[in-house]
Amino acid sequence: LFCYLHRSTAHVTIGFQRGGDFEDPDGLLEGTGKAMRHITLKGADDVDRKASGITALLQQAVRP
Repeated sequence: LFCYLHRSTAHVTIGFQRGGDFEDPDGLLEGTGKAMRHITLKGADDVDRKASGITALLQQAVRP
């Protein structure tokens, strides 16, 4: 597991099992756990605005 997606009526969450270890220069990751972190996306504009940061986080997630 390198990430998960969860949808609700108000938003989509992208979660990262090792997100606490990631570099996050855009400050997208939320959460306070030791390892797990997530991003909340509330619409298409949110996805567009955060796209490059999401890509960078996904690239870190698939590294061993």
